[in-house]
Amino acid sequence: MTESTEFPNHDGGRLPEPAHSAAGPARPLVGRAESVSVVTQPGQVGIGDSTGRSGSTTLTFRLRRPDESLVEVMLRGLSIAGSVHEGDQVEVPDRPDRSGRIEVVELRNLTTGARVKAEGSPKSGGARVFRIVFLALLAILLIVFIGVLAFIVSTAL
Repeated sequence: MTESTEFPNHDGGRLPEPAHSAAGPARPLVGRAESVSVVTQPGQVGIGDSTGRSGSTTLTFRLRRPDESLVEVMLRGLSIAGSVHEGDQVEVPDRPDRSGRIEVVELRNLTTGARVKAEGSPKSGGARVFRIVFLALLAILLIVFIGVLAFIVSTAL
């Protein structure tokens, strides 16, 4: 089934053809943003000091597709670069999770032509690389600690 890109935008014109996602074979969903909500949660300050963890920002909306079906879309990160407003035409990858919601790191606002991106998202490539490097270093430290402990025990005997 092929989705039409003849869904009218605010000006009564036609949408541009959807860009093909380089992230995978999923066909992008195109539609109108409804019930747009942006929630920013402040960071939490540590007990007894002034250092704090960064807060997070979540952008959620319902995507009304040309066939009138609704899909919930969410972007979550330390901040959101770009914006989506009520009635904007947007394009998102068609990758729903088990609940049917689509959580993305980036989408395209077809009304403005801008990319909207979740900066510092746990789903972003940079966060994955950081997590892998952190776990690798932790594993190396654990191996070194066990080696030193084994050496101490063997020399004590």
